[in-house]
Amino acid sequence: MIETASVIGAGIGGLACAIALAHKGVAVTIYEQASEIVEVGAGLQVSPNGLVVLRALGVDGPLMRTGAMIAKSVVLADYKAGVEVARLDLTRMAGRPYLFAHRHDLVTSLMQVAVDAGVVLRLGQRVETIHPGDTPRMCLASGEEVQTQAVVCA
Repeated sequence: MIETASVIGAGIGGLACAIALAHKGVAVTIYEQASEIVEVGAGLQVSPNGLVVLRALGVDGPLMRTGAMIAKSVVLADYKAGVEVARLDLTRMAGRPYLFAHRHDLVTSLMQVAVDAGVVLRLGQRVETIHPGDTPRMCLASGEEVQTQAVVCA
């Protein structure tokens, strides 16, 4: 079994991966080149199957409080042309929530759950090279070398 893992990148994928590994008892360190986690972007849609994953990670609670649950339909429109492109009827999916949330809220929730799960977050750490092998080795821009049992690039 893997006891230690390094995740490169503290975006949605990296944080989710780190949480999943931590929940399995793996000691995880995330290496993020940015000096702070500032998520830019706008809203996102989380379908029922995506919420199942977020629930398994323990992230669904905070998002349900800040996001908007959609019950009737999701409409994709071309606002320049003024026409509806597609409509997803959600009334047929009773009991399976469809959520609209802001990207910042998702990243913030993932980061908090990761920290609570014991994930170590190292900001301002640029990984320059990865040397694969039985025990992978990462070389950081600072000159530091890190050995770990698994490396996930996210």
